[in-house]
Amino acid sequence: MKKKYFLNANIIDPQNSVNEFGGLIIDENGKIEAAGKKVNKNNIASREKFTDLNGKYIFPGLIDMRVFVGEPGFEYKENFKTL
Repeated sequence: MKKKYFLNANIIDPQNSVNEFGGLIIDENGKIEAAGKKVNKNNIASREKFTDLNGKYIFPGLIDMRVFVGEPGFEYKENFKTL
């Protein structure tokens, strides 16, 4: 996986008291390398492609608590009885 660059975003991270306009860099392992107002177009190489978020919001560390794991349709297999 290549590094990913996201610029021009509102970054909100309540745990670290961050609420600022800036960018985000995701490294090759999918982890946050840098975030904040210091991440901008001047800090990345000109050959690198970036995603302009146009003021959208980034919440580092926010996860979806409603994720289901398993094969669809087999969740209740133990509860079915054959007649």
